[in-house]
Amino acid sequence: MYFGRLARLLSAKVALRPIAFASLCTTAKAATCDIISQRYVEDRKQLDHTRVAAFASFGCLYCGVMQYYIYSVAYPWGAAFLQLGRGPEVLASLTVDLCLHFPMIYYPVFYCVQDVVDAVNKCRSLNPAEVFTRWWENLREDIIACCSFWFPMNAINFYFMPTHLRVPFIACAGFGWLIILSTMRGARD
Repeated sequence: MYFGRLARLLSAKVALRPIAFASLCTTAKAATCDIISQRYVEDRKQLDHTRVAAFASFGCLYCGVMQYYIYSVAYPWGAAFLQLGRGPEVLASLTVDLCLHFPMIYYPVFYCVQDVVDAVNKCRSLNPAEVFTRWWENLREDIIACCSFWFPMNAINFYFMPTHLRVPFIACAGFGWLIILSTMRGARD
């Protein structure tokens, strides 16, 4: 009983400020995942603080703000516009997510954020050609890893989660994903 009331209260509070809550969750998660990856997966003795800043920035701006609009606004709007039932909505959302969103938006933004944070840290200009090259060279492996993880997670997300809890669900489920991403693509050397 108590946990049910607590969950309803939390859900109501999140619904009042969904973007702020999503950004807070995803910023903390992204930085924490990169630290875990560096310390325990890669066994680094010294943290790369620029890398942690890149993951925190990506977590806040993209995973929190932009994904709120993608998952809680654009996808439900598209489903309503197309008058899709629950099953077709889930399939359409998964298809758009894995075939368009991740390869054409998520990864390019990720590599851009890495380059911006690195450029600021090293007082250098941005390098769009390098960003494009990294995206293109890593695309196949990135998509295989992404689909392996996110297909089942987003099937659950799109089918069971109310729209205001989709990004918090992704933030929780994506904890493991960001450790994978950090291990695969965190190091720039």
